[in-house]
Amino acid sequence: MKEYSVFIFYHKNNRNSFRALLGALEKYDLIDFFDFYFPKNFDEFFKILEEKQKFYKFSFVLFSLMTTQFIEWKENLERIKNYRVLKLAGGPHTSGLPLSLLEFFDFLFYGEGEESLPVFLKNFIENRDYKNTKGVIYKEDGKIFINKSKGFIDLNEFPVFSKKLCKYGPIEITRGCIFGCKYCQVSYFMGKNLRHRKIEIILGWVEELFKSKMKDIRFITPNAFSYGSYKKGEINIDAIYNLLYQVRNIVKKEGRIFFGSFPSEVRPDYINDEVIRIVKEFCDNKNIVIGCQSGSERVLEYIRRGHDLSCVLNAVEKVKKYGFVPIVDFIIGFPEERSEDLKKTIDFSLKLMEKGCIVHFHYFMPLPATPFWNKKSSFIEKNFFKNLGKYTKEGKLFGSFEKQYEYSKRIREMFELKME
Repeated sequence: MKEYSVFIFYHKNNRNSFRALLGALEKYDLIDFFDFYFPKNFDEFFKILEEKQKFYKFSFVLFSLMTTQFIEWKENLERIKNYRVLKLAGGPHTSGLPLSLLEFFDFLFYGEGEESLPVFLKNFIENRDYKNTKGVIYKEDGKIFINKSKGFIDLNEFPVFSKKLCKYGPIEITRGCIFGCKYCQVSYFMGKNLRHRKIEIILGWVEELFKSKMKDIRFITPNAFSYGSYKKGEINIDAIYNLLYQVRNIVKKEGRIFFGSFPSEVRPDYINDEVIRIVKEFCDNKNIVIGCQSGSERVLEYIRRGHDLSCVLNAVEKVKKYGFVPIVDFIIGFPEERSEDLKKTIDFSLKLMEKGCIVHFHYFMPLPATPFWNKKSSFIEKNFFKNLGKYTKEGKLFGSFEKQYEYSKRIREMFELKME
């Protein structure tokens, strides 16, 4: 047993964030200093914490939070305040609205944590000044301290995962988004410049996953078909071909490759015959997930989406042409969305269903640090959701839009947003 322990709340929706952080801890040679625990729910978390914490010189608790999770977990976060551990938090809610968390956590890590978390922990265990770590926020004697972040990391300098801890999953290949859609946090947290992992580094991790008996290779990226590109609408065919060709050479027939499907999607303006042919040749996914977001041209322009509906229709036809099922994402309830806009979205989604698409509906939720944080969602009649039930039963439509509708209301109430 080591002197220090780390209790990571390893929730299924936050695992990818922690996998990257564990890789960073390994880069800084910190893995061997700690015993790690990975509870997946609060019952398990409190049980393990109470059983194990007393055996260590010092313990750390790590959370990553989205805004919806902060709402859902608030009562349990209150309980954690009673434990004599150092409580650390990161994630999109922490970066977007950090002051809402200072009541529950001792130190907050905003932005990308691959550098700040290892430096903080290393300084702590070496009895050096850990409070002034860049990218950290804390409160002391009633005063809030915000240490300026070092900025964005170079993905190629950091491992995707920790080999020692074997917490593997999808491989992150790109961060950032050029487009800056008003509802999405990616451009505002990860930057508008695309940062890609080099192919040789990705391939090294594919080999590691395959040796570890992980036969399914998936990727994390805001827009799968933007890999290797740096300009709006640019498709780097050579980079995508080279990546998928070499991944297939590693996994051969024993493994499966998924690209442009869960857990990432594709913008419709990045779909053409060449790229779909490449995916068809090397990949195993049966569907391509396409982000449309609205069936109203007016709303698409207002949310700064950067494409029109004809682009979506063209993308759907290309995807179907090569035998893939298009799954098309929509968000309803956008700020300034009128009843006629909603009707256009419904009509357009029905048109896509007739073409053999599966529609994925979301309900708009205001997210911190986006241009829409203080914007009011549009009103939707309650029976609207009931009317969609028919298509859900037929397998043509899915989504957690009713739950998200409730979250949207709770976000406004909890943070007392003065909606414009």
